[in-house]
Amino acid sequence: GAGMLNAAAIAANPLLAMTAGANPMLAMAMMGGVSNAGGIAGNIALPRPAAPEPPKEEASSTPDPDIVELFDHFHIDPRHLSRFVGLMEKRETSFASDMLKLWELMEQARSPEGMLVSKMREMECGTFIGK
Repeated sequence: GAGMLNAAAIAANPLLAMTAGANPMLAMAMMGGVSNAGGIAGNIALPRPAAPEPPKEEASSTPDPDIVELFDHFHIDPRHLSRFVGLMEKRETSFASDMLKLWELMEQARSPEGMLVSKMREMECGTFIGK
């Protein structure tokens, strides 16, 4: 059932953790907090992309206008916003050069959104170098 997944399994799978972060009910189901194994929580294999939830702005502060502009210009799905904002907050010293490099790469990319997601992964691994 849903309770079988433990915190270690969630930590080992960042995609699962990210999904759980965006959906508190899913997180509760994965942690075993929801005990109806056959009900809604029993069938949590994949969140349905058919009903995207409204974009959540971070409560603490609104994202940097440069980030908002990048997302608007390339029509990036808002679900990537909080992850990107979190990454860029840790990169204050190289923020401007990182943004310039991302604009340049995304202008040339066949899929700007795919490029952004790939560069976010590089930032997490510490291999992304800005301009």
